[in-house]
Amino acid sequence: MITEADWEGWAPGDFRPYLDIVFDAFGEDRLMYGSDWPVCRLAGEYGRVYRLAEEYVSQFSSEAAAKFFGGVAAAFYGLKA
Repeated sequence: MITEADWEGWAPGDFRPYLDIVFDAFGEDRLMYGSDWPVCRLAGEYGRVYRLAEEYVSQFSSEAAAKFFGGVAAAFYGLKA
């Protein structure tokens, strides 16, 4: 997402409207975290991208955050969480 924003001037809050739409449309059982690394480095380092996602999902339950940061991927790919 960050490579579609102002590379030098984006802030985490800039993405809230888009993330709201995605979470409303797909829900916590169908979304998983992805950083777009290394492409994201054009507009910000990995840690900054991760913190953006972490800040956004902090509004949800710890269970929903765990799904987003690994649970959905583990279920989809048939891995042990």
